[in-house]
Amino acid sequence: MITYYFKIAARNLWKNKSFSAITIFGLAIGLATCILITLFVTDELSYDKFHRNYDRIYRINADFLVNGNTFRERHSPALFGEVLQHDYPQIEKYCRITLQGGVLVTRGQETIAEQHACFGDSSLFDVFTLPMLAGDAKTALREPSGLVISEKIAKKYFNSIDVVGKTLRLDNQSDYIVTGVIKDVPAQSHVHFDFIRAMAGVPESRQDQWMADNFTTYVRVRPGTTKAQLDGFLATATERYMDEPLRKMVGSSIADLKAKGEHFGYNAIRIDQIHFTFRPGQRSRAFGQHPVCIHLYRGRHYYPARRLCEFHEPFHRTFRLPRERSRHA
Repeated sequence: MITYYFKIAARNLWKNKSFSAITIFGLAIGLATCILITLFVTDELSYDKFHRNYDRIYRINADFLVNGNTFRERHSPALFGEVLQHDYPQIEKYCRITLQGGVLVTRGQETIAEQHACFGDSSLFDVFTLPMLAGDAKTALREPSGLVISEKIAKKYFNSIDVVGKTLRLDNQSDYIVTGVIKDVPAQSHVHFDFIRAMAGVPESRQDQWMADNFTTYVRVRPGTTKAQLDGFLATATERYMDEPLRKMVGSSIADLKAKGEHFGYNAIRIDQIHFTFRPGQRSRAFGQHPVCIHLYRGRHYYPARRLCEFHEPFHRTFRLPRERSRHA
């Protein structure tokens, strides 16, 4: 019976060759399109989900509107994560990174430009899932000279992942001791790590400067803690630690800004949502193009190249500063 039906179908297809060809071609194109869309959506939805507890890891973003000027970025003060973990038991772990982008690597007489370099806290491996192939994750970033590299970088420069104790010269100025090798970060990640230098080597990471947003802070909350609760912690901590420094800098407190319909605060975004809503390095149009930028004192010595302008007196006078090359850029 089944053979009979196949014969009838084949005769009909042969009888209407043109119509059959168009129908089959259209069906094939439709199926291929559906498969490609499914693969694309699956890939997009998989971003940052390779981290254990990804649903409890958040990045702290700045969100300011002061005197009509908008600033939205991924940075926060150096000590923000530390005080959050200390003041709120719902915050389990925190870590900070500073993304450099490019780094120069010296190999013999050759200098090679590489990407995906950063400074990171030793707690980086407690927050993110970065499997260590060589070295000890607990101690790899404790010393200022410590350097963790990815598997592909280890193989590129040493032809092996057994490289703990060897040295690499970075940016033509400092020798770093390789203290660990991590598995290559999957492509579906909002941030990639090939060179991780110890945050202990950055003096600004220990400074009590609440108006200096130089660090990208991530926190891991305890099970059951919601984003709304975390945003509440951020609002309370911002008012507790930054209200007075803000008043001294711009002449207005957080309450004064709210009364004018403006705001100064931070919010949390879960890491698996960053890919869709807030790309690394993205700034608002107002911040990137407006000649008057919110001060946010980007570190007089740490990131001079990124310090676009500086406020003196409450947003009355501004001036652009000359471009400088950061010693960490």
